[in-house]
Amino acid sequence: MFSKIISRFRGRCIVAVDLVRLLPGGENGGVKPAVFSFLEWMGRRERQRITFIFVANEATRDEVHRLVRPGDRIWCSHRTTADPDPDPGMGPDAVDTERLLGAGVDLLYNPFGPDRLGGGRIRFISLLIDLLHREVPEALPREEINHREQFFADACARATAIQVISDDVGDRLVAAYGLKRSRLFRTYLPLQQSDAPQLAAGGRAAGDGRFFIYPANFWPHKNHLRLLEAFRLFLDAVPERSDVWSLVLTGAGRTAGDDVDCAIQEQGLAGRVIRAGYLERADYLATIRSSAGLIYPSLNEGFGIPILEAQQAGVPVACSNLSSLPEVAGAGALFFDPGNPRDIANAMNAIAETGPVANRVRELGYENLSRFDFETEAGRFSDRLISVAR
Repeated sequence: MFSKIISRFRGRCIVAVDLVRLLPGGENGGVKPAVFSFLEWMGRRERQRITFIFVANEATRDEVHRLVRPGDRIWCSHRTTADPDPDPGMGPDAVDTERLLGAGVDLLYNPFGPDRLGGGRIRFISLLIDLLHREVPEALPREEINHREQFFADACARATAIQVISDDVGDRLVAAYGLKRSRLFRTYLPLQQSDAPQLAAGGRAAGDGRFFIYPANFWPHKNHLRLLEAFRLFLDAVPERSDVWSLVLTGAGRTAGDDVDCAIQEQGLAGRVIRAGYLERADYLATIRSSAGLIYPSLNEGFGIPILEAQQAGVPVACSNLSSLPEVAGAGALFFDPGNPRDIANAMNAIAETGPVANRVRELGYENLSRFDFETEAGRFSDRLISVAR
């Protein structure tokens, strides 16, 4: 406990961050770069108040290493993410409660899974992103539903505090698990600070490409199949569109998207739908900026970062009217029923016509960005970590 005494004497708290369940590349979805951005900000701005211990897995150790600042530590469990539920307490460099206590850890932060290190002896914060397992259970295998249910119930029962990324998720957690609101805190996921200049830069005017973009991993709740039906209806509404309009799908996924490939063929969309895969950050932002519009038909989201990316780029947004998306998009989007392909196609038509509706959505989208300030959210998050740790 000597390190804990020294840190307290210096006014710092020690926070361990459990990243053992972190996946390589983009397979954790948009929350991964957001969490990394917040931790990087704290590493720069809170070095006098927080010391971090990052518990990583072997597959993502190099990614995690960029978070480490002088005085921080990184411990690798030597477990890979091929194990669906890796146990950081196993392997040649075992990381367990005793080791954390010996290092003087005040608080454990779990952004990607259940508490497996605290052992009921260390205060912890869990990040709960969405309630997909309850609200769209058909999107998940049974074992994942069971895992999530156990994880959420345990976090709601034992966590010192619960972090959510929208008020919508907080409201649904309270209703589903009887969680007291006093244990919740919300952290919005604003644009990464480095992204705004890239979204605003470039030689062409934003939105002058003849294509829509949907950036989403190929998971069932992302609703790609209905989007393809809608795009077929959009093309058929004006025959000339089939020669000039495209739909770009970006994103990773543990499934190969075979159903999407089959649907592209069945809908006669080969050559008009482009599966771009997981794009590097600069290429991804440039693609959004060049698009005619962002179409976001997801059935369930905890936040919806691409909406803000499109609004920053001056690209009109059309999105689902479910879960957190209306909260995030504000007045700066056209909303549709994601279960109705014709409703989605109508939103595409409104954007493609580039008339007053699309222009107004673009203007309101840019105004909506003022609700999401990175410095404000990072500061509140940091203050909450410190208050819980002490």
